[in-house]
Amino acid sequence: MGEPQHFVIVCGYGCNLDSPLRPYLDRVRAYCIERAPVTVIACGGMTQQKSFPGQCEARVISQDLVSDEHENQITSDLGIRVYEERSSYTTQENIRNAAARIKRMAPEEKDRRITVFCEATRALKVAALVRHELGFPPGGGLPPIRIETDSWEQMHPVKELIGTLKDFACIYVPGFGDLHAWHRRRVAKTR
Repeated sequence: MGEPQHFVIVCGYGCNLDSPLRPYLDRVRAYCIERAPVTVIACGGMTQQKSFPGQCEARVISQDLVSDEHENQITSDLGIRVYEERSSYTTQENIRNAAARIKRMAPEEKDRRITVFCEATRALKVAALVRHELGFPPGGGLPPIRIETDSWEQMHPVKELIGTLKDFACIYVPGFGDLHAWHRRRVAKTR
């Protein structure tokens, strides 16, 4: 049996590289150069349509990771595949859609090693969503799911707790995920 394939999921947080997104993506790049995963899945839809028309978070992430400015080490030197998951507007959609791609590429849980990058206040919900979508390692000798965080959010903890509960509801309440995503798409038109 060979080594599990290492997948990195990068949750997007807007399209403005002059924001905390820049150091976050620098951290993702450094991790990828050091660990050389097989695949990076950049996640995020067009969440800031008013401020950044035509841009989606996944495209901003992938272009930054493979830019000539950074000597394109990710794809050229290391041969890492970078995919864009452009249709997600919520954390739940980011993880669900990335998980679907990972399951196609490595159908068996034992053949996967997962690292997810997210903002620190979202780590609990990201961990729960990843485990829901991709299994519950490390039980049974399966590889762990690693959550890498960066912290810049200044949202009140109660608001973040409410957001986390909404994402849990996306898992367990039929139709809630679609309603939550519909609302996020509407909000995206005003940002």
